This record gives sequence, structure tokens and C-alpha cells, in this order.
Amino acid sequence: MRRQSALGSGLAALIALAAAPAASAQGPVIQAVDDLAGPNNRWEPSAVTVNVGGTVTWRYDGMLLAHNVKSTSANWDVDTPTSTQDGRPVTLSFSAEGTYDFVCKFHADTMKGTVTVGTPPPPPPPPLSE
Repeated sequence: MRRQSALGSGLAALIALAAAPAASAQGPVIQAVDDLAGPNNRWEPSAVTVNVGGTVTWRYDGMLLAHNVKSTSANWDVDTPTSTQDGRPVTLSFSAEGTYDFVCKFHADTMKGTVTVGTPPPPPPPPLSE
């Protein structure tokens, strides 16, 4: 039962997993980068920050190697299709504060990253009238 609760809360943190056109990306974009000559496949940038309810898009433009996004922290559960299957970007939305770690399961030693989700500060109070 505990595993179901953890998965349920992880799934609650992840509102949507959908392929999205490049023009509709509303939050940060993380690009996969191939290193065909060595072992330095990576995400650029490897760390981003969004507000609760924000989205992050992972792109695979120009990639020759297979990549995906796989969660590695316990607060979410995602394992996207391999990029070579369709090459389309993947956009995820986050509904809960936290740190969401991820890798490419094919290059987990070098393609690591983090999405930090927080609550924006409240707006400043209105000025005092004289």
C-alpha cells in the first residue's frame, strides 16, 4: 500500500506527459546533446527551475543517438519513449514543489539533470497611501 501511495503522489506531481510542438513550449527547454566522439552526451542546461504548475520541454533536435527522459528521484515516475522513435519533444508539467532528478536511460552516467519546482514569492504589498 505504501508503494501505491508513493506512486500516487508522484503521479499527482506530474500533471501531463505529452509530445508538444516546439512553438508551444512555455517553460525552460532542455536540449539533448550527442557526443559522437566520446562519452560526453549531456543535457543543456542540466538544471532548470520552474514555478508550481510550470512546464519543462526536453528536445532532441539533430540527435543521432537514442535518448529519453527517465526519473531517478522517488517523487515522480516517468520513462518517456526513445527519441529515435519519433524525435518529437516531450513536455512535462509539475504541480508540486520539489526537486525532480532525471537521466537519459541510455547515457545515465553523463546525461543527468534536475528540475527544481518552487512557489513564486507573493507580490509586494501595495504602497501605503499618504
